[in-house]
Formats: sequence, structure tokens, C-alpha cells
Amino acid sequence: MVKLDLACGQRKIEGYLGVDKYETGCTDIVHDLLVYPWPFEDNSVDEVVCVHFLEHIPGRERPKFMDELWRVMKVGGKVIFSVPPWNSERAYQDYTHEWPPLTPSSFAYWDREWREKMGLTHGDYEMKCNFRCQLGANMAEDWKSRAYEVQQFSAKYYVNTSTDLIANLWKKE
Repeated sequence: MVKLDLACGQRKIEGYLGVDKYETGCTDIVHDLLVYPWPFEDNSVDEVVCVHFLEHIPGRERPKFMDELWRVMKVGGKVIFSVPPWNSERAYQDYTHEWPPLTPSSFAYWDREWREKMGLTHGDYEMKCNFRCQLGANMAEDWKSRAYEVQQFSAKYYVNTSTDLIANLWKKE
């Protein structure tokens, strides 16, 4: 199985190949992930973890990144993204984060069927990627003991209640 930790930095997940544009003690493959193509064959990657990198990609570059990710993933392959939610200070505090911040609905754009249904198949919306998505959140410590329904409501409507938006994506075809 080929498992990648994209933009691993100095904290690669055990069992994954660390990919980063900077050579660190964790980097197995030095490559700038905004330079395409990536050094992987089509349909060759089983699993990807990408923790706190997507928010560093300029908004208009994200479709290219997602198309390249889709190219290298095997059908059914899983991608896990962790990003700061839009309604958290963490989305804005880091001056290297790019606009716009990521929201749960941001991930719908990576689903071809959704784009077709919304009439987003032309111009800047022309993409190849096709992922199914399931969303969740890591809750701030004060909210972890609350009922699931309360956590979901607070993550959507309150500020700083969740620390991370977690998106699980699977390559559809």
C-alpha cells in the first residue's frame, strides 16, 4: 500500500511516506506540492493524510491541487484533510493562510456530480476530480463532553468551539 503524508513538515505520521517541499528529518520525498505533476503514477496511491496544508494553498490553486490528488489516488482511495474551520481564530491567525478559509461546503466542489448539479462545469470550475466527502470536527476541550447534537450545532454556529474541520474523501472514479 502506498500511503502519503502530504506536507508532512516535521511530524510525519508513522507508516506513511512524508512528502514536503522542505527537507526535514521526516521528509522521504522532497517535492513542492504546487508543482505538477507530482512524482507518482496515475492511480497509484491508496491513502493520503494532509494535515493543515490545504489552507495554505491560494483559493484559485486548490482545484489544480485536488485534480492532481485525484490523478494519483486509486479508485476508492481515502484522503483525510484537517484544516482550521472558518469560524475559528485558527483560520485567520496564521499570516500564511490563504483566502478563502475552508468551510464544510468548500469540500462539495471536489464532487463532480455536485458541480454538474450546480452548473459549475465551465471556466474556473473545470476540474477532473471526483471525490465523495464525509465531514467531522475535532472539538475544543470545553465542548468534548457535550452531546453529539450540541457539538454539531456549536461547530456550525459558534466561534472557536471546534479546533479542526476533518474531511474524509474517497476517489469515486
